[in-house]
Amino acid sequence: MRYFFSLGGVLFIILFLGLLSPSGAAGFVGEGRQEIQFCQRIGRSVVNITSLAITQDMALAPFPPKGCGSGFIIDYQGHIVTDAQIISDMHSIEVTFSDGRKWPARLMAIDPDTQIAVLQVLAPPKELEEFPPLSFSITNNLSPGMPVMAFGNPFGLGYTVSCGVLHGPIRSISTPDGRVIDLIIQTDIPINSDDIGGPLVDLSGRVLGMNTLIFTPQGQSQGVGFAISSEIIQNIVSQIISKGRISRPWLGVRLSAVTPALSRVLGLPVEKGAMVTDVVKDGPAARAGMEGSKKELRLGNHVYPVGGDIIVAIDGKPVDSDTAVIRFLQTKEPGSTVQVSFYRDKELKTIKFRLGQRPGDNGKSKINTTAR
Repeated sequence: MRYFFSLGGVLFIILFLGLLSPSGAAGFVGEGRQEIQFCQRIGRSVVNITSLAITQDMALAPFPPKGCGSGFIIDYQGHIVTDAQIISDMHSIEVTFSDGRKWPARLMAIDPDTQIAVLQVLAPPKELEEFPPLSFSITNNLSPGMPVMAFGNPFGLGYTVSCGVLHGPIRSISTPDGRVIDLIIQTDIPINSDDIGGPLVDLSGRVLGMNTLIFTPQGQSQGVGFAISSEIIQNIVSQIISKGRISRPWLGVRLSAVTPALSRVLGLPVEKGAMVTDVVKDGPAARAGMEGSKKELRLGNHVYPVGGDIIVAIDGKPVDSDTAVIRFLQTKEPGSTVQVSFYRDKELKTIKFRLGQRPGDNGKSKINTTAR
């Protein structure tokens, strides 16, 4: 079994032992039963997924080719969440459970934006009862330094676990191929091909996110790891399972967070909010008359877009950041009408407009059979 401890993992161990072992570090030096039982409980629900045959290297060790990775069980109906990067052949998917049993699985759908894939294991319901599904955690109160664990099952020989801490608050990032992924968790756990598709969990054993590779197509991430948050996973998975398709509401804007420090420097009318930096032509916001930033301001080594409308509330609910807008959209459907309150210069305005559907979604779930 592989254990990896980053520098941040030292803090994790101290907190982990303090919470689970009455005698603190002494419990780890001794048997560490509670810590082991905790990992075993989570690891039981982490599976190996292959869509190509596993070979052996020169040392006769399992060698995972493209089309091999991890996933985790989310319900007793056999639904499994994983990363689309490990699906090479959708017609030859096999899932290996923690006790070594193997079952075929079908690919339900892949979300092309987040690369979240949902599988369903073709096993008798009685067999699935032995593997308790993992539950999801809430990610809106995460703080830097929070201990986390990344689980994987790369070879079908049992679970692996890496320990570390959160680097910072949840954010949105752009990938090299131009995708924008919202609500991403960053940790100091280097994510490699072994961990892709596995769960990132907190000290309660609840899923914070799914381990993924975003910036490193070569298959490794030195000193940093990323996970797609549980909020995004639940939204995508629930749509795939219940409707068989994926659709997202769309404002048609790019946003950046307004902070108290930025507000003081720029003399903004509010200390927090979401500034509209760009408005997509002919999008919902553009048709409603919203305006993006008109110029850029350099402060030190940072360049900030300024002059755009600042969203402060949607449907009467306060907005304190761009992330708040993203979370709000998770609760809406394309075609919904929303009321947006925003400042333009010093004037507070309110408009109503209908949310669109994000371009490219086309109302259908997509299947991607391209190997990573």
